[in-house]
Amino acid sequence: IHRYAGISTMPNTLLQDSAENIQAWIEQFVGRKDVVTRNGAILGVMNDAPKKPTIAKFDDILDMIYTAVDPAIVSTSVLMTNVSGFATLAKVKDAMGDYLIQANVVPDMPYSIRGHQVIVISDRWLPDAVDSKGAFVSHPLYYGDLAQAAKLFDRQQMSLVVTNIGAGAFEHDQTKLRVIDRFDVEATDKDAFVAGSFSAIADQQANFAASTTPSK
Repeated sequence: IHRYAGISTMPNTLLQDSAENIQAWIEQFVGRKDVVTRNGAILGVMNDAPKKPTIAKFDDILDMIYTAVDPAIVSTSVLMTNVSGFATLAKVKDAMGDYLIQANVVPDMPYSIRGHQVIVISDRWLPDAVDSKGAFVSHPLYYGDLAQAAKLFDRQQMSLVVTNIGAGAFEHDQTKLRVIDRFDVEATDKDAFVAGSFSAIADQQANFAASTTPSK
């Protein structure tokens, strides 16, 4: 179990003179940062998932969906990529000219591929792969059931403690906010999740040709 902690310092004059509730804003900011920290640990485990060959065409994605994980968890598996990868996937078309990604009216699953939810993560938290010079190499594409692949061990809910006396706050007329969180993320079933990548994906080729003979 790992321990994550931090301290934010606020001048009391700022708290007294500001019309906004600065302390409440910082508490909300810390809460969001804690979520980001946990998600970062989860993404770290995802990066250790078994690697799949580079995806280059429409049918490679279908192969991933139907063959990459145990059939028992296919129904609960999702696809995950970043914003840049999603923008590329959104332009891929099947043999009938329809887009690979389907837009749904269901709020919990706004986008899907063959009935599997497509989750989009900010490039900041799920970046593209780059070479040693920082040039783009590929977008990430994960597939599987993350709940089966990794386990979050939550030893202690995030705790917030505020003081204007201890840790030198009294001497400097400050208010200090301390946050502590204890958790760990471990891989539980590496076969429940796979990590793929792609740079560009070719459209699915049509397996039919338009007739040039006029109908009678």
